[in-house]
Amino acid sequence: MYRIDANTSIEALLNIAKRSLEDVDKDEVFTVAKLFRGFEWSRIPVGKRIALGSVFFAYATGEGSNLVEPGEKTKQNQQQYRKLEISRAEKVAMVQADHPGASVSN
Repeated sequence: MYRIDANTSIEALLNIAKRSLEDVDKDEVFTVAKLFRGFEWSRIPVGKRIALGSVFFAYATGEGSNLVEPGEKTKQNQQQYRKLEISRAEKVAMVQADHPGASVSN
């Protein structure tokens, strides 16, 4: 398990958020903050949270557009997302991109 703190890079935080998407159900609405446990999110400085939100939005509208779609913003101005269906082939490709040589079970 990776320890999140103020020095965790935006790239590492994005990778953690992307992996956390596996725990989000299809059609579930979420914010980036919800992809982290509460105490982990509070360890991330506000400036990095904002940067992570921008990077995750770019991911959701680009490379990850088949996994999540941006939705409305909350009253706190946090971007909401909705988890989309993911095919088995896409899941295999995601896992193998992160872990070359790995296999995926159902």
